[in-house]
Amino acid sequence: MKILDFGLAKLVQPDDSAVSATAATQRMATTPGVVLGTVGYMSPEQVRGTAIDHRSDVFSFGVVLYEMISGVQPFRRDSAIETMNAILNGRSAADRRRRDATGTPRLLEHALEKNRERRFESMKDVAFALEA
Repeated sequence: MKILDFGLAKLVQPDDSAVSATAATQRMATTPGVVLGTVGYMSPEQVRGTAIDHRSDVFSFGVVLYEMISGVQPFRRDSAIETMNAILNGRSAADRRRRDATGTPRLLEHALEKNRERRFESMKDVAFALEA
């Protein structure tokens, strides 16, 4: 598996004086309530179209880590709509498995917590848990 991009893009307002009138790109603003992201890797708050923060990246990292370990996405279903529903309401494969001696499923459960207030606060916390 090769990770080419990870994280949420942050819109930064460009300096209009530096933008050429013949530029080939078009500036598009995002709107609250618009769902953006790759379905299988979205956090519950992204699926809902609500405000996101760094903990959304923790959730997405948990999805990638689970997929690296198991070979499957934890909330993968037959369609995008079913996958989004599983992210919001379903149990992940990590929740359904028994904890092993390494504690990895426990770490995954914490990273994949649907309530972001209960999720790891930062990637430093994830790194500490991985080291432990």
